[in-house]
Amino acid sequence: MHDSRRGNRRERGYSAKWDKYRLQFLKLHPLCVDCEKLGLYVPAKVVDHIIPINGGDDVLFWPEWNHQGLCQTHHNRKTTQQDPITKANRKAGMYREQEQRAAQRNDWIYEVGRE
Repeated sequence: MHDSRRGNRRERGYSAKWDKYRLQFLKLHPLCVDCEKLGLYVPAKVVDHIIPINGGDDVLFWPEWNHQGLCQTHHNRKTTQQDPITKANRKAGMYREQEQRAAQRNDWIYEVGRE
């Protein structure tokens, strides 16, 4: 389902570089982390931003520590139930430490190529 207010994947920062990274990430983290917590072994299909991002220029777009593998069901649930709360908390400044940590890591792009 496409929400025209959000723009398409490319407009939101999901480039060919992201597509390559996504495949690498899912090879290393093949199972949905939420399903694993339930004792289930379900393939992850989505690389989710734990702290939701606002486009490809967002400082939290690329850091691997802000990514997790989720199945589509858990990703959809997180997007509708948790992300609005997390986004409001981020806007209120609750994730400044993570934003500063990410801003200091300007070599992330080189790490992806070495793995």
